[in-house]
Amino acid sequence: EEEEEIELTAILLHACVCSLFIYTTFK
Repeated sequence: EEEEEIELTAILLHACVCSLFIYTTFK
């Protein structure tokens, strides 16, 4: 099921963006 794979990729991408945002905020 490709939809689940795309959803998982979106979650991982979102997690990376959040981590980057937190990193730059508390740098």
